[in-house]
Amino acid sequence: MKLHTVSLEELPKYKIEITDDEMITQVATISANNDREIGEAIMKAVKVVGKDGVITVEEKYGQGVEMEVQKGFQINSGIVHPWFATNPDKLEAEVKNVPVVCVQFKVTSFSDIKAFLVKMTSERVNQVVLVAPEISYEALNVLLEARKTGEFHCVAIKAPYVGERSLEYIEDIAIYCGAEVVGPNGTMTDLTDNHIGTARRVISNRKFTTFVEGDGDEEKIKARISAIKSQFDQVESEFDVEKLKER
Repeated sequence: MKLHTVSLEELPKYKIEITDDEMITQVATISANNDREIGEAIMKAVKVVGKDGVITVEEKYGQGVEMEVQKGFQINSGIVHPWFATNPDKLEAEVKNVPVVCVQFKVTSFSDIKAFLVKMTSERVNQVVLVAPEISYEALNVLLEARKTGEFHCVAIKAPYVGERSLEYIEDIAIYCGAEVVGPNGTMTDLTDNHIGTARRVISNRKFTTFVEGDGDEEKIKARISAIKSQFDQVESEFDVEKLKER
């Protein structure tokens, strides 16, 4: 234990700040199995999205390396059941130009999910992304049955973490997608058009979900980011700091 403590105290003395493009390229090249071309592409991506941005590397057919920049928002949580996947091989759901509904209460009853389906079908919506703190087996079975019959495709996503932190993430997603959130004391019968946001693309697997080009108001998004940044001075634990950075 003493050795462990001393090591952690000594580590900062040996750290090297990554300060220029060449250093970023070197680190990225090592991470890319010493592929310099990919390393340089990652360096350019970092310059575009910033150090807090999300960068992914994917295989493609053909020659050369291409970079595609998309405005998006990623959470560390995904689809609640593999049957929601549109790509079974990758266990991944991808939907485009999709409505997004965010609720801060647990979806547990048949009546709740029935009210949700009625509202969506009345809006002539046949696919939607639903984000909630928890979705019970009873409600889940109704959504899966609608998915199997082809009547309605809901990509159900469990919000990351629990308690207040989970509710904060749901609020983040709602603002990003241009929706009002249904609060923790609400029900699906409270759903109005104002509670339905949109995203140009949503990709979700069992671990992560990315919302691309949400329809949220730019000023509201900036205000939300500023509010999150202002909380850094109010938290003490490293865990809380990391969670704020994550958001």
